[in-house]
Amino acid sequence: MSKIISIDPKNIDKYQDQVGGHVLHGLPKGKYGFLISTPDTGKSYLCLSLAYEVASTMRLLGLAASNEPKKVLYWPVEDGIAITMGRISKHLKAFNQYDVDCIVSNLSLYESEQHLCHPNTESNYASERFLDDFSEHAKDYDLVIIDTVREATGACHEVKDDKVIKLALQKLAGQSGAAILLTHHLTKEASRGNEPITSVSGSGLSETLANSRYQIVIQQSESKRGGSNSTYLLSHVKKNYVPREHLFVDQVFNWSEDSLPYIFSDHSDNFAKRVTPKSTTDHVAVDLDMEDAPEFDYPEADSIDMNTVEVSAKSKELADQKRAESSIIKPEDVDGLREFKKLKEQKARSKSRLNPNTRS
Repeated sequence: MSKIISIDPKNIDKYQDQVGGHVLHGLPKGKYGFLISTPDTGKSYLCLSLAYEVASTMRLLGLAASNEPKKVLYWPVEDGIAITMGRISKHLKAFNQYDVDCIVSNLSLYESEQHLCHPNTESNYASERFLDDFSEHAKDYDLVIIDTVREATGACHEVKDDKVIKLALQKLAGQSGAAILLTHHLTKEASRGNEPITSVSGSGLSETLANSRYQIVIQQSESKRGGSNSTYLLSHVKKNYVPREHLFVDQVFNWSEDSLPYIFSDHSDNFAKRVTPKSTTDHVAVDLDMEDAPEFDYPEADSIDMNTVEVSAKSKELADQKRAESSIIKPEDVDGLREFKKLKEQKARSKSRLNPNTRS
């Protein structure tokens, strides 16, 4: 049925209420979005980190739109329940008891051998029944994470069956009323760095990706100095509804010793002591609560003239030592350069004495 809707200020709130609340900054309920990356960049681990953040009061990534625990359903289609449970078991040991209780109460795993849809050339009766059943289960959750869309859609082709996949995801999001986040892979060219990463850099699924309202990408940047250290970056590439203050652009994230991705570690003293970044160049961002005034005041600090402050001999010695250790030019290199310069000057003088007309 079609109708014309007038702009009536009295009814505007009624339509605004139809927009689902945001579960992630930029991903409202009733819509679907993507977490896209190259292989082996930890997207399944990041899914767990995100699930913990939404299901508890922890702030791990800063992607959750609410501080209140919400219900999360995670379908690890690719890795399976056994492997995922093993990872969760290790992660829970790093959290305080309150957050563990929240996760146990609000996070559930989903297991199925069926698929969201079937190729156009096959009957969709079975997939439609499964989709209805899955949507019914998902109604009890605020966020549904599916890892990966390729595995969840079975024999569907990412190009030929793009529309079928899009319609299935629209139906799942619409019928369940949950926010749906799916993991996916980048194109080969984008993975190799031969083209910039945009909202259409996912492999195939052009209609499906275009219809999504949220996309976040994991990138791995190799250390410029060589070696095994890498920097892991998180960026929003489709951000229709993401508030500016929550937008990620090449946001570095770190890893705990149990392979849990995190940006913020201020939720638990126990976890903060256990985190060990993979890259020595990474930094942990921690929010400081400055509401309480410092215990002591130092009025004498205002009377210090920084222009007349003298550094102690010991401090100078330590500074010189640190400078020498960090310098790429070693003392023996300097001595060698001086010797070379000295010999060069001696040769020039000798040549000048043999031939007075030669200009130095």
